Order: sequence, then structure tokens, then C-alpha cells
Amino acid sequence: MEDAFVLYGATDTVIWQLQAVLHAAVRLITGIWRDDHITPTLRDTVHWLPVSQRITFKIALMTYDYPWPITSVLLRHLFTDLLCFLPFPASLC
Repeated sequence: MEDAFVLYGATDTVIWQLQAVLHAAVRLITGIWRDDHITPTLRDTVHWLPVSQRITFKIALMTYDYPWPITSVLLRHLFTDLLCFLPFPASLC
């Protein structure tokens, strides 16, 4: 999950597949049965976030840790598609 920028904007299918792998890993690590609820184990035992929340968290953490000039470049790259659809000057696209 260190490549959160790559996973930003991934389709729901990709997120669902990654979530299924995460659930299988938790079941393997903790030994819980397939019929048992996974959410309490994710939250209380291994302290893992769901995939979509982890992507958001990692992006926020990486942008917080970087100095501002680098962060502004990363955020600009990440949100270029969004900025091109909003009424901003064309130089941002």
C-alpha cells in the first residue's frame, strides 16, 4: 500500500479485489473462520483500515510529511484531471 498515489482513482472492482486479499490475509493471520465477521477483527485485533480508507490515509500522510514545494507538485499531479474540469486558467491543465 505504499503506492497510494497509483491506487488513487482505482475502479471499485480493483478496490474490492484488494479488500478480498486483505480479508484473506487477516483470516490467515488471526485464524478466524470464513463465516465470522471480519470488520471487528480488522479494527480491534490487527488495527488495519479498509483499502479505500487506507489509500486516503496514505495520501494524506505522504503529503503531510513532504515539504510544501514537493507537496504542491504531488497534489497538482494527483488532481490535474479534476482541475481541468473546473473553471481555472488553462495553464493548470
